Amino acid sequence: PRPEEFLQRGEAHVGHHMEKPAVGEEPVGDQGVEVGVEVEVFCWIGSIRSSSRPAAGDAMPGNRLMGLREKRNLARIIMEQMEDGLPAWMPAFRQECLLGLWAQTHVKHPILAWLTSEIIKITHGLVCGMAANGKPFPDRMPEIPITQRDIAKALGLSQATISLALSGRGKISDDLRKRIRGYAESHGYRMDPALSALAAYRRGKRRPGFQGTVAWVTNFDTRDGWKIDAFVDYHAGAESFLAAHGYGLETHWLGEPGMTVARLSGILRARGIECVLLCPQQHPGMVADWDFSDFSVVTFGFTLAKPRFHMVTAQGFTSMRILCDSLRELGHRDIGFVYGQEIEQRSQGSWLGGYLVSQSLDRSARSIPPLRIASGDDAKILRWLDRHKPDAVICTESTGFDSLQKSGCRIPNDFSFCLTVADPVRGIGGMPFDNRRIGGIAARKIIGLHHARERGTPPVHEFTAIEGVFEPGSSVTRRK
Repeated sequence: PRPEEFLQRGEAHVGHHMEKPAVGEEPVGDQGVEVGVEVEVFCWIGSIRSSSRPAAGDAMPGNRLMGLREKRNLARIIMEQMEDGLPAWMPAFRQECLLGLWAQTHVKHPILAWLTSEIIKITHGLVCGMAANGKPFPDRMPEIPITQRDIAKALGLSQATISLALSGRGKISDDLRKRIRGYAESHGYRMDPALSALAAYRRGKRRPGFQGTVAWVTNFDTRDGWKIDAFVDYHAGAESFLAAHGYGLETHWLGEPGMTVARLSGILRARGIECVLLCPQQHPGMVADWDFSDFSVVTFGFTLAKPRFHMVTAQGFTSMRILCDSLRELGHRDIGFVYGQEIEQRSQGSWLGGYLVSQSLDRSARSIPPLRIASGDDAKILRWLDRHKPDAVICTESTGFDSLQKSGCRIPNDFSFCLTVADPVRGIGGMPFDNRRIGGIAARKIIGLHHARERGTPPVHEFTAIEGVFEPGSSVTRRK
């Protein structure tokens, strides 16, 4: 019989195998020299019981229990048809069962024979249980995933080199890194999330060693001109996060005498620095011809118009929506917005856009046009207040609160007052931002880019925005 004829189904019959009876064994059937053997193979395990004699009362000549010699003959017939070994068309699970049948009939030691038989019985029970529960048998056993050790052996490299290339760490040439990653992807390599989590846990239990240095690059008119409250917090947050992961943060000023970006790039390469955090620019809309193609770069805010790098910033649009909704929950309906032109340029109009969208979606409120002011426009603000009479004012300029109080406005009795970025020290409500956290997120981003070996100006610009949380302060009151 051909093996594929009875491997197509979970139950099959192997025709009539003709052979001469053993010495002392009575012939069975109409012809005395022929013995009919009918074998039922259940689920490819072969729950075949051994006996040297036919069962009494068998109606059919071949319907009897098989003897050990007949089992061996059956295994021999099957194995002879596999001259090149087990055929590729036979599913792996069924191959194992067939080999189990062959082993059972060829083990001569009684203890090993019993052990083999028990293993087959257990496997048969599991398979029958799966069939009873309606679970299909797999066409093949699960493939063993490729490991870093397999990749290293195939490429003739060390496992450490493979690990560094796949994780993005270490000083490995780009060509070698691409070669390793290409081989890994083509052979279905996938990182094991459980092992990655274990490695991260183990790294977290010990103090990290020195990993490298990140450059904090500033471009103000003076060396310390960048030390504004928010920017100082960015720096502190980034420095803290980097230190916890084995990195240092080193400040470099582009305003140094004779300093150019090309010279700075040479200095950074000589010091082994491959990552750059660009501090916000002194003026919005900065356009430069900087070439940072050898470095991973992350910047803060919208002040650098060109070139465009990956960016982390406070989210003005959504934060303004949250601020307006929070004021409405406190009973305010007529909300006005006063903004300075430079602030809106630094945020690319995100605060203004959030205000206009919030007004357009709230049809129950009176629409008040936003007011753009410059420094010293106190009279303009008072005329706008007298004309539109808002019950809440949102302002981008921190000096607006003092100007209104000097003009005789009683805050919050006349109207509630908020800054887009709250001032908790003075009790002015608004949307405070965790600037240290923003700095930490930028540091985390730069480490990720460094590990992934992403350098220069990215083809797709990624923008990470951080929302604020509403803080009413003493300048906001509830309206009835």
